[in-house]
Amino acid sequence: MNKQQKRMDQIVGDFQEYVETYSNQRSWRDYSDTIFIDDMLYGIGIALDRPEHEFANGYDTWRQKLRKHLNPVLGLQRSKENE
Repeated sequence: MNKQQKRMDQIVGDFQEYVETYSNQRSWRDYSDTIFIDDMLYGIGIALDRPEHEFANGYDTWRQKLRKHLNPVLGLQRSKENE
């Protein structure tokens, strides 16, 4: 495997582990769709870069990166007050 393939192997493994342990949380069956989506996005973030994206401040950093990625994909324009 090359370096990128090893990185993706690690990322996918970390995300799979996160998802596999999700049902260990208390009351997960009572979560809303929004909480579930946020939790899965958090799992992707920590799989990509745990030290940078972990915990509340890290999730905020990850959400900013995700917005930058999704805005052009979705055809959205960012206003200056959202930057």
